[in-house]
Amino acid sequence: MTLSAKEEAVLGLISDDILYENYFFNKVSDIKWFYPLKEKGYFSPGKAPCPKPADKEGYWTIPHWNVLDYLERVSQQIAQPENEKYADELLEIIKNVTKYHIEHNKCLDNYRTWRYFVKILCNLPTDKINDEILDLTPVWLDSKFDNILPVSEIIEKLLPKLLNSNNSNDWRKAEKIVNIVTQIKWVPKYTEQYKKEIREKYKHIFDKPEEKRTDEEKLEYEPKTIVDTHWLIKSFINKKIASKIGEKCSENVIFNLADKLKSIFEKEQPSGIVDLSYIWFSSLFATPHIYNSEQVLTLILRDVLVAKSEKNKDVTLKIIEKFLSEYQYPLFLRLTLFIIGTYWDNYKEILWGLVVKDEIAIHIFNDPHYEAEVYTILQRYGNQFSLEEREKIKNIIETKVPDKPHPEEKYKEYYSAYQKQKWYSALKDDKYFKPLYEKYKSITKEEDELNFKEQEVRVGPGPSPLNKETILKMCNKELAEYLRTFKTVNFWKGPTIGGLSDILKSSVQEKPEKFIDDLNPFLKTGYLYVYDILWGIRDAWEKKKIIDWGKLFNFTKEYITPKDFWDDKYKIEGDDWKANHLWVVGMIGELIIQGTEDDDWAFSEEHFTKAQEILFQILDNLLADKEKILSEQPITGDFVGHALNSSFGKITEALFILALRIKRFEEKSKTKQRVSWEVNIKKKYEELLNNEIIESYVWLGRHLLDFYYHLDKKWTKDKIRTFTIEKEQLWEAFMDGYLSNGRIDNELYILMKPHYEKAIDYQFKGKYSLDQLVQHICIGYLRGIEDIDDNKSLFRKLLGRWDTSQIKEMIGFFWMQRREQEQEQSIEDEERTKIENKIIDFWRWVHENKYKEKQKKLNNEDKKILSELCNLTVFLPEINSENFDWLKISALYVDVSFHSSFFIEYLNELKDKKQSINFVGKVYLEMLKNTTPDFREENIHSIVKYLYDSKVNEQIEEAENICEIYVSREYEFLRQLYEEYNKTR
Repeated sequence: MTLSAKEEAVLGLISDDILYENYFFNKVSDIKWFYPLKEKGYFSPGKAPCPKPADKEGYWTIPHWNVLDYLERVSQQIAQPENEKYADELLEIIKNVTKYHIEHNKCLDNYRTWRYFVKILCNLPTDKINDEILDLTPVWLDSKFDNILPVSEIIEKLLPKLLNSNNSNDWRKAEKIVNIVTQIKWVPKYTEQYKKEIREKYKHIFDKPEEKRTDEEKLEYEPKTIVDTHWLIKSFINKKIASKIGEKCSENVIFNLADKLKSIFEKEQPSGIVDLSYIWFSSLFATPHIYNSEQVLTLILRDVLVAKSEKNKDVTLKIIEKFLSEYQYPLFLRLTLFIIGTYWDNYKEILWGLVVKDEIAIHIFNDPHYEAEVYTILQRYGNQFSLEEREKIKNIIETKVPDKPHPEEKYKEYYSAYQKQKWYSALKDDKYFKPLYEKYKSITKEEDELNFKEQEVRVGPGPSPLNKETILKMCNKELAEYLRTFKTVNFWKGPTIGGLSDILKSSVQEKPEKFIDDLNPFLKTGYLYVYDILWGIRDAWEKKKIIDWGKLFNFTKEYITPKDFWDDKYKIEGDDWKANHLWVVGMIGELIIQGTEDDDWAFSEEHFTKAQEILFQILDNLLADKEKILSEQPITGDFVGHALNSSFGKITEALFILALRIKRFEEKSKTKQRVSWEVNIKKKYEELLNNEIIESYVWLGRHLLDFYYHLDKKWTKDKIRTFTIEKEQLWEAFMDGYLSNGRIDNELYILMKPHYEKAIDYQFKGKYSLDQLVQHICIGYLRGIEDIDDNKSLFRKLLGRWDTSQIKEMIGFFWMQRREQEQEQSIEDEERTKIENKIIDFWRWVHENKYKEKQKKLNNEDKKILSELCNLTVFLPEINSENFDWLKISALYVDVSFHSSFFIEYLNELKDKKQSINFVGKVYLEMLKNTTPDFREENIHSIVKYLYDSKVNEQIEEAENICEIYVSREYEFLRQLYEEYNKTR
């Protein structure tokens, strides 16, 4: 498919102007452009962007690769038979870019790129998604930044796509993904935020590589899943992916999860077969409130196992047999007991097989690991035991449960009775056991609440009484009446209210028009159901389904108007989620944000007034009930995280996004609207600020650029000038929001200078705020706003503090600028040179003021900083007599932070620059005093060969010394080079 002359001209135009290029890729979708663009190198790995300064999550800005929008659109056309060949082309791009990333020391590290790769995979036929491609996903998840974007696509879209297939080979691929996203990494418990005095006390541990630590010292590490536990819980548990895995996948996925837990136990308790699962997961029939990695893996394993045990008894029996024989840790016997207690009719014989063995019976009735599971089994099914089985249990309790000794004679009878009473309390409703329970209760005078007993909760929302097809066939009036009258049938086995609401959401997402066309029957419907109806509509809009916003807003306003709504009168009896009016309010905020943030897919201007009325009405009610809301949704130190999830946060952000959308529409259409920032929204936002609503300060900070340039410059400038640190929490919320945004503007930077200055000495509660502050000030320095020679500049103030973690953050930030040289087309050579010179000036300042006279008095923190400085070698135009001193001292400590591979690469690139040949060998020999790097061999080989080829005696001698050191340390890759040059001499 050839391009016309006009289209060829377009290619010429975008090659000359980055703005046209961005616009082109944002709009183009025709597949005919693919090969011409490929031929011009637009899809080549070298074009993929690397991280840049000040990421909104705390470290760097992660640029978007403009071609990805087009490639995703191409992937959406693969289903057409004539376009099948493009699937292989797309896969080749994905492989090449990832390979480039790996081969260039993980230089890309761009979670936006990885996310699009997964989105593209989700559009391809599953037979194209082979193991070679899936083996790339760990690379995409291994990042020094955030991996949430690719994670969400993998576990919420790609994994379900494979599980929903009818092909067993796709289920095997799903197993592979489960294994990848549940991988464990071990991280130090004590991080940079740990108190300095404690770090100093234990520096002998912190400074030691993990492999050299003793077993006791290794306990300073803790296991973390490679994917954040929040996402694993959200997808595997709340969205019941774990259940589908159990239904579709083989038992291998269960053993993979079990092996991960086993490996954790082995590392945490190397001295014996023991785990502490009963402490962090006191009952498998309950879900804990704090999710550490062990809990999350256990939850996933539990739910996968439950689904498997329901689906396939024979396979489950084999799994249990292996758990009991090869997995000796208590958790796996507990899981066996849990399955027995969940599907009693299928697996009860396993229990009787266990209790006939005295040693096991004594074990499970006396070890705290198993009490909760055994108690639940007795409580649920004791009345189904045969007489013989009742006698077995009685015999165990009376003879196998030992009397716990007590030093005081008067308590011995009590303790003996109590041990028996606690087990009979589970069986007290059975007439066989009731007299025994009463016998021991008369001795203890105690009620039957036991220390291991806790409220049981069901896993997930449970099954629904209706399927999607039935719901979609019912008229809305009939459905609303069914929602009003339905009660959970069985809390454990269902059907449940939660299950019904969950399938309702899915039905709305599939066919939103059915519900929106007639929402009136739902005006008195319970909160949970309406919350999920709105959620389904939001998801439908995100998937580009048409929605009648007028009808939706009319319903929304009418639903939230009655006093009963605000008094929580629409709670559903038996709703174990306990949804209230704040749930619905938050979802309304999300709906309006979804409907306004993208001008190309937003509700029309005719709905601006109604949207504003709804937001105002909600805010008026929230403000009236402010104290109660704050008690239900308390503010944590993470102000941005709080604002993203709280009711005030969602509605406040929706108000801002709506105001911004109206402003853009007014400017584009040249027509004033009845509602807008100037007309009435500004006054409402002022009211939020005056009421000290934390979230309004967070969003003002986070969206400061839009407030300033696109909404109201004068008002924003006044706020920046009037905010003071005296109201500490409000100021910190504003700064947290501002620092979390990756966009930095020179004009705003200067306006914000007083706030930066206060922030330097402020102890932020947020995890990343101080790092983000450092990055902002570094950008100010690189842009010439800050001067390293000015003692009063913010940059010098940072240097004056000489905080190790901040200095390392500065160096790391500067190092990331190296990709600007190769990939940022908009930066002119002159500007690049200025940036490089400023980074070199920084290194010069550090050397002159900190290390020039201190070489014999270096502590461990100094060595770490010097190691990091080695990475700045990439910016040197040559090695000369001045920077040779810097390199020489840093080279000694290059591998304190494992930077030798980069350092060698940069030395190789510098070896033939001007004076460099006189110094490169000497620097290399300094490095070899403390380390023997062997990666990459080709770079090392190149340096040594260049020294030999110089034909200068001094450099030849340096090459000889380098070769001899490597050979003496049993590295052979330079031997041939050494022998070749010695033959010719």
